[in-house]
Amino acid sequence: MEEHSHVFDICIVCAMYEEAEAVLHEFSSRCSVSFESAFSQMSRYAYRYATIRNTRNEPLSVLVTWPADRGPVQTGLDLSLILQEFRPRFAAMTGICAGDHKKVKLGDLIIAECAYLYEEGKVIAGPDGQQIHLLETKTAASTSQVIQYAKGFNGWKEPLGAMKRARLKRELKPREEPRRFIVPMASGMAVRSDNPFPWLRERFHRNTIALDMEAATFYRAFGAASHIHALVVKGVSDYGDGSKNDAYHEYAARASAVYLLTFIQEYVTQESMPRRDVSSHSRQAGPSGVWNVPHRRNPHFTGRDDLLDRLYQQLTPAGRHDPATTRRAALTQPQAIKGLGGIGKTQIAVEYAYRSREQGRYTHTFWINAATEEAVIASLTQLAHLLPAFPEKDETDQHKLVEAIKRWLERCEQPWLLIFDNADDLPLVSTYLPQRGNGSILLTTRVSAVGSFAAPIEVGNMGVLEGTQLLLRRALRFERASDEAINEATNLVIALDFFPLALDQAGAYIEETGCGLVDYLQLYQTHRKDLLARRGAQATNYPDSVATTWSLSFQKIELQSPAAADLLRLCAYLAPDNIPEDLIRDGAPYWSPLLLQAAADPFAFNQMIELLLKFSFVQRLVESRMLSIHRLVQAVQMDTMERVMQHHWAERVVRAVNFVFPDGTDPETWPQCLLYLPQAQACVSLIERYALGEPEAASLLLETARYLSSCALDVQALPLFQQSLAIQQSPAIGERDVDRMIDTLIDLGSVYSALGAGEQATASYERALEMSEHTFGLEHPSTVRSLCRLALHWGGMGEYALQESLLQQALARQEKMLGPEHPEVAAILDSLGLLYSYLDDTERAEPLLQRALTIREQAFGPEDLEITTSLHSLAVLYRWQRKYDQAEPLLRRALA
Repeated sequence: MEEHSHVFDICIVCAMYEEAEAVLHEFSSRCSVSFESAFSQMSRYAYRYATIRNTRNEPLSVLVTWPADRGPVQTGLDLSLILQEFRPRFAAMTGICAGDHKKVKLGDLIIAECAYLYEEGKVIAGPDGQQIHLLETKTAASTSQVIQYAKGFNGWKEPLGAMKRARLKRELKPREEPRRFIVPMASGMAVRSDNPFPWLRERFHRNTIALDMEAATFYRAFGAASHIHALVVKGVSDYGDGSKNDAYHEYAARASAVYLLTFIQEYVTQESMPRRDVSSHSRQAGPSGVWNVPHRRNPHFTGRDDLLDRLYQQLTPAGRHDPATTRRAALTQPQAIKGLGGIGKTQIAVEYAYRSREQGRYTHTFWINAATEEAVIASLTQLAHLLPAFPEKDETDQHKLVEAIKRWLERCEQPWLLIFDNADDLPLVSTYLPQRGNGSILLTTRVSAVGSFAAPIEVGNMGVLEGTQLLLRRALRFERASDEAINEATNLVIALDFFPLALDQAGAYIEETGCGLVDYLQLYQTHRKDLLARRGAQATNYPDSVATTWSLSFQKIELQSPAAADLLRLCAYLAPDNIPEDLIRDGAPYWSPLLLQAAADPFAFNQMIELLLKFSFVQRLVESRMLSIHRLVQAVQMDTMERVMQHHWAERVVRAVNFVFPDGTDPETWPQCLLYLPQAQACVSLIERYALGEPEAASLLLETARYLSSCALDVQALPLFQQSLAIQQSPAIGERDVDRMIDTLIDLGSVYSALGAGEQATASYERALEMSEHTFGLEHPSTVRSLCRLALHWGGMGEYALQESLLQQALARQEKMLGPEHPEVAAILDSLGLLYSYLDDTERAEPLLQRALTIREQAFGPEDLEITTSLHSLAVLYRWQRKYDQAEPLLRRALA
């Protein structure tokens, strides 16, 4: 097969290759075309492609593919890559499905007007231990335009009638004529043979008569792209009961393919479904590009033409247009869109990316979340799996992975655009930038002084005309605005100080309430004094109008749902960009009673979110189950609270995040740690700002520091360990947890050692030992543990005599406490034996290591994983002694 890349008009995805074969057969025979084979550059999957013509004789490029495995999970993974790589204007899924035998016949067609995953939700234990499924159904749908076309389309009847006559080898009776149903489709993970339709209609949707595995995921994937129309067409091949057989599989798959072909030829035209995402230049055959911009294009974007023109001039890819040396030199310097939060920096970057995509300026467009170092690393890790011809995508060393991505960018021949969003820590971002290459670098930042790091492009307030247009468009009144309405809008723009976020919020409020422009202006004027008294403009450096607009909306939320108002207050204290919904639910015991009750009920929870979404106060990221809130909204919420209430909410948040943040030292919990890390870091700021000294604060600081240290981020971990220890030692904390204090000192010593601060490490380890001996005595597990850690520290410092002495003390105490055959004794024997091995004292090393192995074998058995350490340690000794015949069987046992 050749490696082919293209932007296609139509992408057809089938759940199984047999279904794809039906599409290839019907399209080839009915359109007299031959499909060629090619490979995807992103997924490396095979696909087929050809060009057919619609009823207007317009050429349509068609791609047909199938996932590696059927089911919603694999379908979702594959569809995201298809969307990025091939960018179709129409996408379809054909194949077979199950139907309700009381409603449909075998061979009937199902057009899915919408689809849902019936297994979504939460399973809890009932009062008697039974499983209770709390439904959380989210329906995804095709566009209303496509469904409207399907309802009025009859061109499928004649070819399907002929196909059915050929199958039966006779004329059709009236009741045998082909039928088509436009109804909801249920999707699930498993093939069903238990006639689930009565249950589906009762629990989910009363019109459910069809069931498959992929339709809901298909609509979700393509529904996220507003410029792509999609349709699911399936033929009924069985009834989802015990009478399943394959007799109708081929016919049902072919029938759905024939329907789809006739629909495409009738409705996929330049008039009814024009391509809206790429220009004719970018549709030319060539290397398929990476596009991971996470934001949809803003339909209300207005103005900023001077800033966009400047970006076009400064970010012209090397080798395009002016080849002069001075021009190319300017391209090597990043461009930084800078300004206040809420001024529209990200929206300008998004608009530039989409316009450049339309013009074919870049082959690849990469978007990096630069809010924190962890966010940058996470974005780059995801990017590694999108880059074509990138063998290092599975590299686990973050530093090596970052360097490999930078090398890929520097060597990439196609033009690329690299966007770092929320790059407020410029020195941090600079370490992740390529130094050369055929690309452009764009940043958005709140930092005013960008220095020589980047060429600044400052974003200020909007002009009168731009602001008026934005307000009217956001309020959905632009198209029918009279001269009087334009004048009223202009007065409101002036009153709101031309600030984009204030104008957007005003438009949202007007749209939601239906009030007039003059009414809004009067309402603003009557509330302004009181709001300025409670929150001065100098306190946050944001214009008054933003706080005023949000206060008006917040009063409505407070009246409609006090729980939603509390949720907004809660979000004000969290990291704004990725707030896990699970944090709100799992942390419910720490919230106010109303919020606790609403968070525990999925329906009430969705009602709260719906209300906040109406005022644009939050965004909901459905796939990742995250919320996001603008930093300005957070500032307004904090500043409208009294100091006592601020302290109260800060305590609640710290306690809840501590409750959900797992053990930072357990690798199995690290994905969960990464998920909650931004919230833990936000809590660090709260602990400092409000001087929180509760045990939960110390615990959260400790586990966050442990996780950061496990990720080799010791510089970031150090102050958190120190702060946690200070809280634990505070007299205000009450009864002290000495064990935790000792563990914290040991962790602190480990971090000091990693940072090369030997004296501080020694002091921490010795203090831990002193505290343990004073509290618990010489013969206590905590004391022995402290001895061992101090011994290893001295060994790392090259003080082997001290290491030996401390290990001998630890061994004697452990044997006295636990007996000479306890597995904990074996651990110290291993450490002591390895020390003697390193010192080339094999006569003393070998019996110690053999004794450790014997103890573990007796305690756990000769095949248990626990003996692996002793096997390896003894094998290392024999290898150093060149006794390979003795080392080999030990290593084989360890591997087994």
